[in-house]
Amino acid sequence: MKPDLRQAWDQQVLIGDGAMGTFLYQMGFPVGISYEELNLTSPEVIKDVHRRYVEAGAQIVETNTFSANFDKLSKYGLESKVEDINRAGVRIAREVAGTAGYVVGAIGSIRGGKRTNVSTAELKKYFEQQIQALLQEGVDGILLETFYDVEELYLALSIVRKLSPLPVICQFAVEDVARTLDGYTMPEAFRMMQQQGADVIGFNCRTGPNGIMSAMKTLGGHMSVPMSVYPNAGVADYVDGEYQYGAKPDYFGQMAVKFADLGARIIGGCCGTTPAHIAAISSALQGYEPQPITYGPIDIAPAPIEIHEHLAPDGDGEGKGGNPNLVDLVKERHTVIVELDPPRDLDIAKFMKGAQVLKDAGADALTLADNSLAVTRMSNMALGHLVQAETGLRPLVHIACRDRNLIGTQSHLMGFDALGIDHV
Repeated sequence: MKPDLRQAWDQQVLIGDGAMGTFLYQMGFPVGISYEELNLTSPEVIKDVHRRYVEAGAQIVETNTFSANFDKLSKYGLESKVEDINRAGVRIAREVAGTAGYVVGAIGSIRGGKRTNVSTAELKKYFEQQIQALLQEGVDGILLETFYDVEELYLALSIVRKLSPLPVICQFAVEDVARTLDGYTMPEAFRMMQQQGADVIGFNCRTGPNGIMSAMKTLGGHMSVPMSVYPNAGVADYVDGEYQYGAKPDYFGQMAVKFADLGARIIGGCCGTTPAHIAAISSALQGYEPQPITYGPIDIAPAPIEIHEHLAPDGDGEGKGGNPNLVDLVKERHTVIVELDPPRDLDIAKFMKGAQVLKDAGADALTLADNSLAVTRMSNMALGHLVQAETGLRPLVHIACRDRNLIGTQSHLMGFDALGIDHV
């Protein structure tokens, strides 16, 4: 009989599986469909992916349910299938994992790092619906992964703890390795998750092994609970019409030992990883005997966490610490900056709609020219402020020295500072 999941990671470093979505993409399934729906329409495909990871050495199998919540599935007209998709995901994973492996129910962020119109009441309802379906089908634990801010992860974790005593793994996706998107330091974030009942806390997605390693080091070696790491296979590049990831399996194998030395007790892969990456991790950790970890509280007072009923816009200067600026962001990954000219009349509706579409598509900043081609246009200062306040997208504002003397330019810059616009 296999040991309880908590006992298992106390005794050894467990091997997690790798990516599902990007691996299905590599298999020929297009972007823009619900990969979770395949649990119902093509269960043999999902079973085959799980099987490949188990054969590569994975001991923990994630269900194919990352986006199987009401909000995400409603985009495909599948909101009535939430329970069916989640329960099917557990059955498929359990069939492959067998009696020796562990099945964890995967639950992803609903916000996805963005401030959407989903209220806190709706978040609670959607998380609870998905969590209950996974628990009813008999998972060994719950994996809350790719959460960008403390508030949402804290909310999801509190719902799991209300419903079940099963092990819970909580994973942050970080860009600025020192803080979450809502501005908490990693020690603060880990402390709050521990106090709310997380069994394992770690990192996944957004960055490769080196970025994850940097995030782990911000904890200063102070462990409150075991850690988990699921890095991407580097940063995706768009080459000849396809997304490609550069980190090779051998590199993952080398980094797996370093992760384990720092206290990681679950090591797998996220976007871009394949069975070859998991095989490399498994091979590198063959015979590895982890040193006992003396867990103690992180020596920092926890910051208070408030669950707001209506979520505030997400933008620079918002939250505790704000978003990382572009200078810091480009050190972690490729950034996307899009230029959108201000309108030549007083109607800004079309412009604001375009800014929102770009934000939703993943643009990192919006460039606003200053009366480009010497044609009178709406003030980019005013529009930059509106874009930031209403969409959360960073404005990157130009100043044309052509139209102002030195006094006017300095005054203009002071105005940007007053409005919280710091990309000029």
